[in-house]
Amino acid sequence: MAGRRHFGNVRRLPSGHYQASYWHLGRRHIADRTVATKGEANAFLDGIAAKIHGRDWIDPDAERVPFDEHANRWLGQRTDLRASTRDQ
Repeated sequence: MAGRRHFGNVRRLPSGHYQASYWHLGRRHIADRTVATKGEANAFLDGIAAKIHGRDWIDPDAERVPFDEHANRWLGQRTDLRASTRDQ
């Protein structure tokens, strides 16, 4: 099929805008915004493909929490740690 993309899909919405989506790691990811042209949607997919191939892709659905916040939350939930372990 001529013109068919190898990565992702672009669909035209009733509003006339375009929405990109792609499959990765067994899950479908839909762009969090729409764009005015099909070319912009294809450019978005090209960028995502480059991130995946470069191993720079971050799951947009994953909760992003700074490590220190995660560590403090984890320490706050632990009741079985000695004071010396907690201090370290």
